[in-house]
Amino acid sequence: GETIAEAVGILREYGVSQANWGEACSVLGRNGAALCVLLTDRGACRSENPVRTPAAYFVGLVRRARAGELRLHKSVFGRLERGAECH
Repeated sequence: GETIAEAVGILREYGVSQANWGEACSVLGRNGAALCVLLTDRGACRSENPVRTPAAYFVGLVRRARAGELRLHKSVFGRLERGAECH
């Protein structure tokens, strides 16, 4: 859908490869992968301690998910409460 297309566009801006997007979709599904894009974008846009390498941050989220260590629901709502939206 439109949200997925926007997520892929944001990933390109941050230098995330198609292979990394494919892995994220495999691990989390397309919607989960799109939520990781949201988290990456929010992290890159923070005024305090912004993510300096968004592509590596995204890959790290996917690795944590693969290992069962990513609490996506908690992460998303925590970021949304803080605000700071780029896209």
